[in-house]
Amino acid sequence: MKGLIRNSVIAFAALAFSACSSSGETRAQAGSTPEPVGEGKVKVTYIANEGVMIEGDGIKIVIDGLHRKYLDEYAYPPDDLREQLEQAKGEFADIDLLLFSHIHGDHFSAESARLHLLNNKNAVLASSPQIVDAMKKDFGELARIEGRLNAIPWEWKTEHSYNKEVKISFLGLSHGTGRHASIQNFGHVIEVAGLKFLHLGDADMTDENFDSFDLEEAGIDVAFIPYRYLLSERGRELVDRQFKPKRIIAVHIDVNEAEKLKKDLEAADPRIRVFTKILETATF
Repeated sequence: MKGLIRNSVIAFAALAFSACSSSGETRAQAGSTPEPVGEGKVKVTYIANEGVMIEGDGIKIVIDGLHRKYLDEYAYPPDDLREQLEQAKGEFADIDLLLFSHIHGDHFSAESARLHLLNNKNAVLASSPQIVDAMKKDFGELARIEGRLNAIPWEWKTEHSYNKEVKISFLGLSHGTGRHASIQNFGHVIEVAGLKFLHLGDADMTDENFDSFDLEEAGIDVAFIPYRYLLSERGRELVDRQFKPKRIIAVHIDVNEAEKLKKDLEAADPRIRVFTKILETATF
């Protein structure tokens, strides 16, 4: 299986991605009682901020995990962990796929991603043209990794799908207005071992941003949700209305308020787990 998946992932550059968009309407709120999720099929490891590694069915995918210090309030991989990621050592030696939601420094480091690809010749990166352009800029060893850099077309409210051994949907989501309007932010739906994981990046918290994707009908098992969505009843209602997740992992936690946020959010909804400790894990 590992070889099949790896060969299939490496074929990203040659594949045509199917684009689709559709309009959506406001849906009824889901109930707050957790639904059962198959235990033990997939392991999720928290790296920092919104960075996670998802592994199951013989594949490892890292989203937003290769980054460095950006602002004091955002968690980042400490030096020893960053070096393992960049040098592709230990449990990070056999990562198959690197995904990045967007170009901001608390989600992405071109230098860290380049180092990992240089040290893990089986890994592939797939992300927005902004990310891929940043990877290529002023890089003297580009020829060693260029064939494994895959720019996925980004357009708001457009979905690009890859559906063979690895089932991934790239969702064109707005990061917001003003200085964030030009940022190409991808959400991801990743299906591993029959479970569906949703990762939003820094998607703007509006119904309009998600209506086109019908995610409430996708059967999302686990959603990685920026904690700001979950602070208010209004935000939690949007999460239920748009995604209907069986489980929620709160990410992008302000490190200065981590313990209070963990206590408050986990009390607000029994589905919520808050990732605050580097390398903590959950299985589903």
